[in-house]
Order: sequence, then structure tokens, then C-alpha cells
Amino acid sequence: RFQRAVAAACVNRTFFISKSGYMGMGPKGLTVGDLICLVLGCEVPLLLRKNGDHYLLVGECFVWGLMDGEAMRMKR
Repeated sequence: RFQRAVAAACVNRTFFISKSGYMGMGPKGLTVGDLICLVLGCEVPLLLRKNGDHYLLVGECFVWGLMDGEAMRMKR
């Protein structure tokens, strides 16, 4: 049952490791250079992609070590 649950959670998702060494899961379309962004009011980090003078939303992601406010505590 656990294996089926994990497989279902990974559909259309891909594993990544950020330049800073954080491991995460994000949408299949993510590419090198996409930015992990913590946006106030969002419950999960977002992946953004620079496109000219603006950014495109790639999707939401899960990042081990950034999901429970750890990044905000590091900032202080």
C-alpha cells in the first residue's frame, strides 16, 4: 500500500536537487535555472522561470528543509 501511495504522489513529478543542495519534488517540466520561491501567503514553495522581463509560474514544489518555515528562521 505504501508503494502505491508513493507512486501516486510522484505522477507527473520529478526529483531535483537545488544549487544549494536542497532535495525536492516538482512538476515534470522544471528545468535547470528555475527558481524556488517562498511567497508570503503560499503554503508551499513555488517554482518560477525567468522569461524576458517577467517570470512564469512553473508550479508548486516540495523541498525538504524549506516546508515548515525553516527558510524564514534562517533569514533572521
